[in-house]
Amino acid sequence: MEYISALDAARKWGISKRRVQILCIEDRIAGVKKVGNMWLIPEDAEKPKDGRTKGQKNEQFEEDGMTKEEFNAEMLRLNEELKVLNKSAQELERKIAENLLSLVKG
Repeated sequence: MEYISALDAARKWGISKRRVQILCIEDRIAGVKKVGNMWLIPEDAEKPKDGRTKGQKNEQFEEDGMTKEEFNAEMLRLNEELKVLNKSAQELERKIAENLLSLVKG
């Protein structure tokens, strides 16, 4: 039997390496082995069903209780907030650079 690493499985399944490691710890991948600190996953193993979500019409994420739509809206809001903060940080950096130049010039 051929094996792949957790990173290779993550790339294959489109999830994070950490998520693959958690699936291994939870024994949700058939035939998985741990050698030292490395997980070996059978090359032909199938990605386990994501048990973190409830199968409802308006899907709820168990950890935070948000629907997928609410989560996406929150991510968009936070992205806009981040843009504003980045702009403010750039302005502060510009002002600091101006002040340093005026101090150096005397």
